[in-house]
Amino acid sequence: MDEQLLLEEENVIVDNVADQLITIAERLARMEVTIESIQQEIHQLEGQLKRKLEAKGKMLAKKRKLYCAICKLSGHETTKCRKGSAAQKIQWAMEQKCCLNCNMQHPGACNKPPACIKCQGMHLTAFHLQ
Repeated sequence: MDEQLLLEEENVIVDNVADQLITIAERLARMEVTIESIQQEIHQLEGQLKRKLEAKGKMLAKKRKLYCAICKLSGHETTKCRKGSAAQKIQWAMEQKCCLNCNMQHPGACNKPPACIKCQGMHLTAFHLQ
């Protein structure tokens, strides 16, 4: 009879351990799902961050390329310089062989509409002489 009791106790212990293992396995499965979803979210955030950094890098590279021939500073175009006069900007544009209306180099007359918001003339507002 003692053997019978020992077997019953052993079966109870085995059942308890089996139940605990099942519980642990279920918890691990939930954790794996959580880990997978966190990994997916991290991957998405890494992609977003990479795109933002690339855009920021392009913007900074563009800004570094901007150089003002009038005040000799970088970060803005010559036509946007606040220190330079319209006459200085016109002189610079003519030296660069740029169109006064679109600030681009092209042969012949400019096809773009007049750009000056002050007089509707065929020149950028930056080149408007008062």
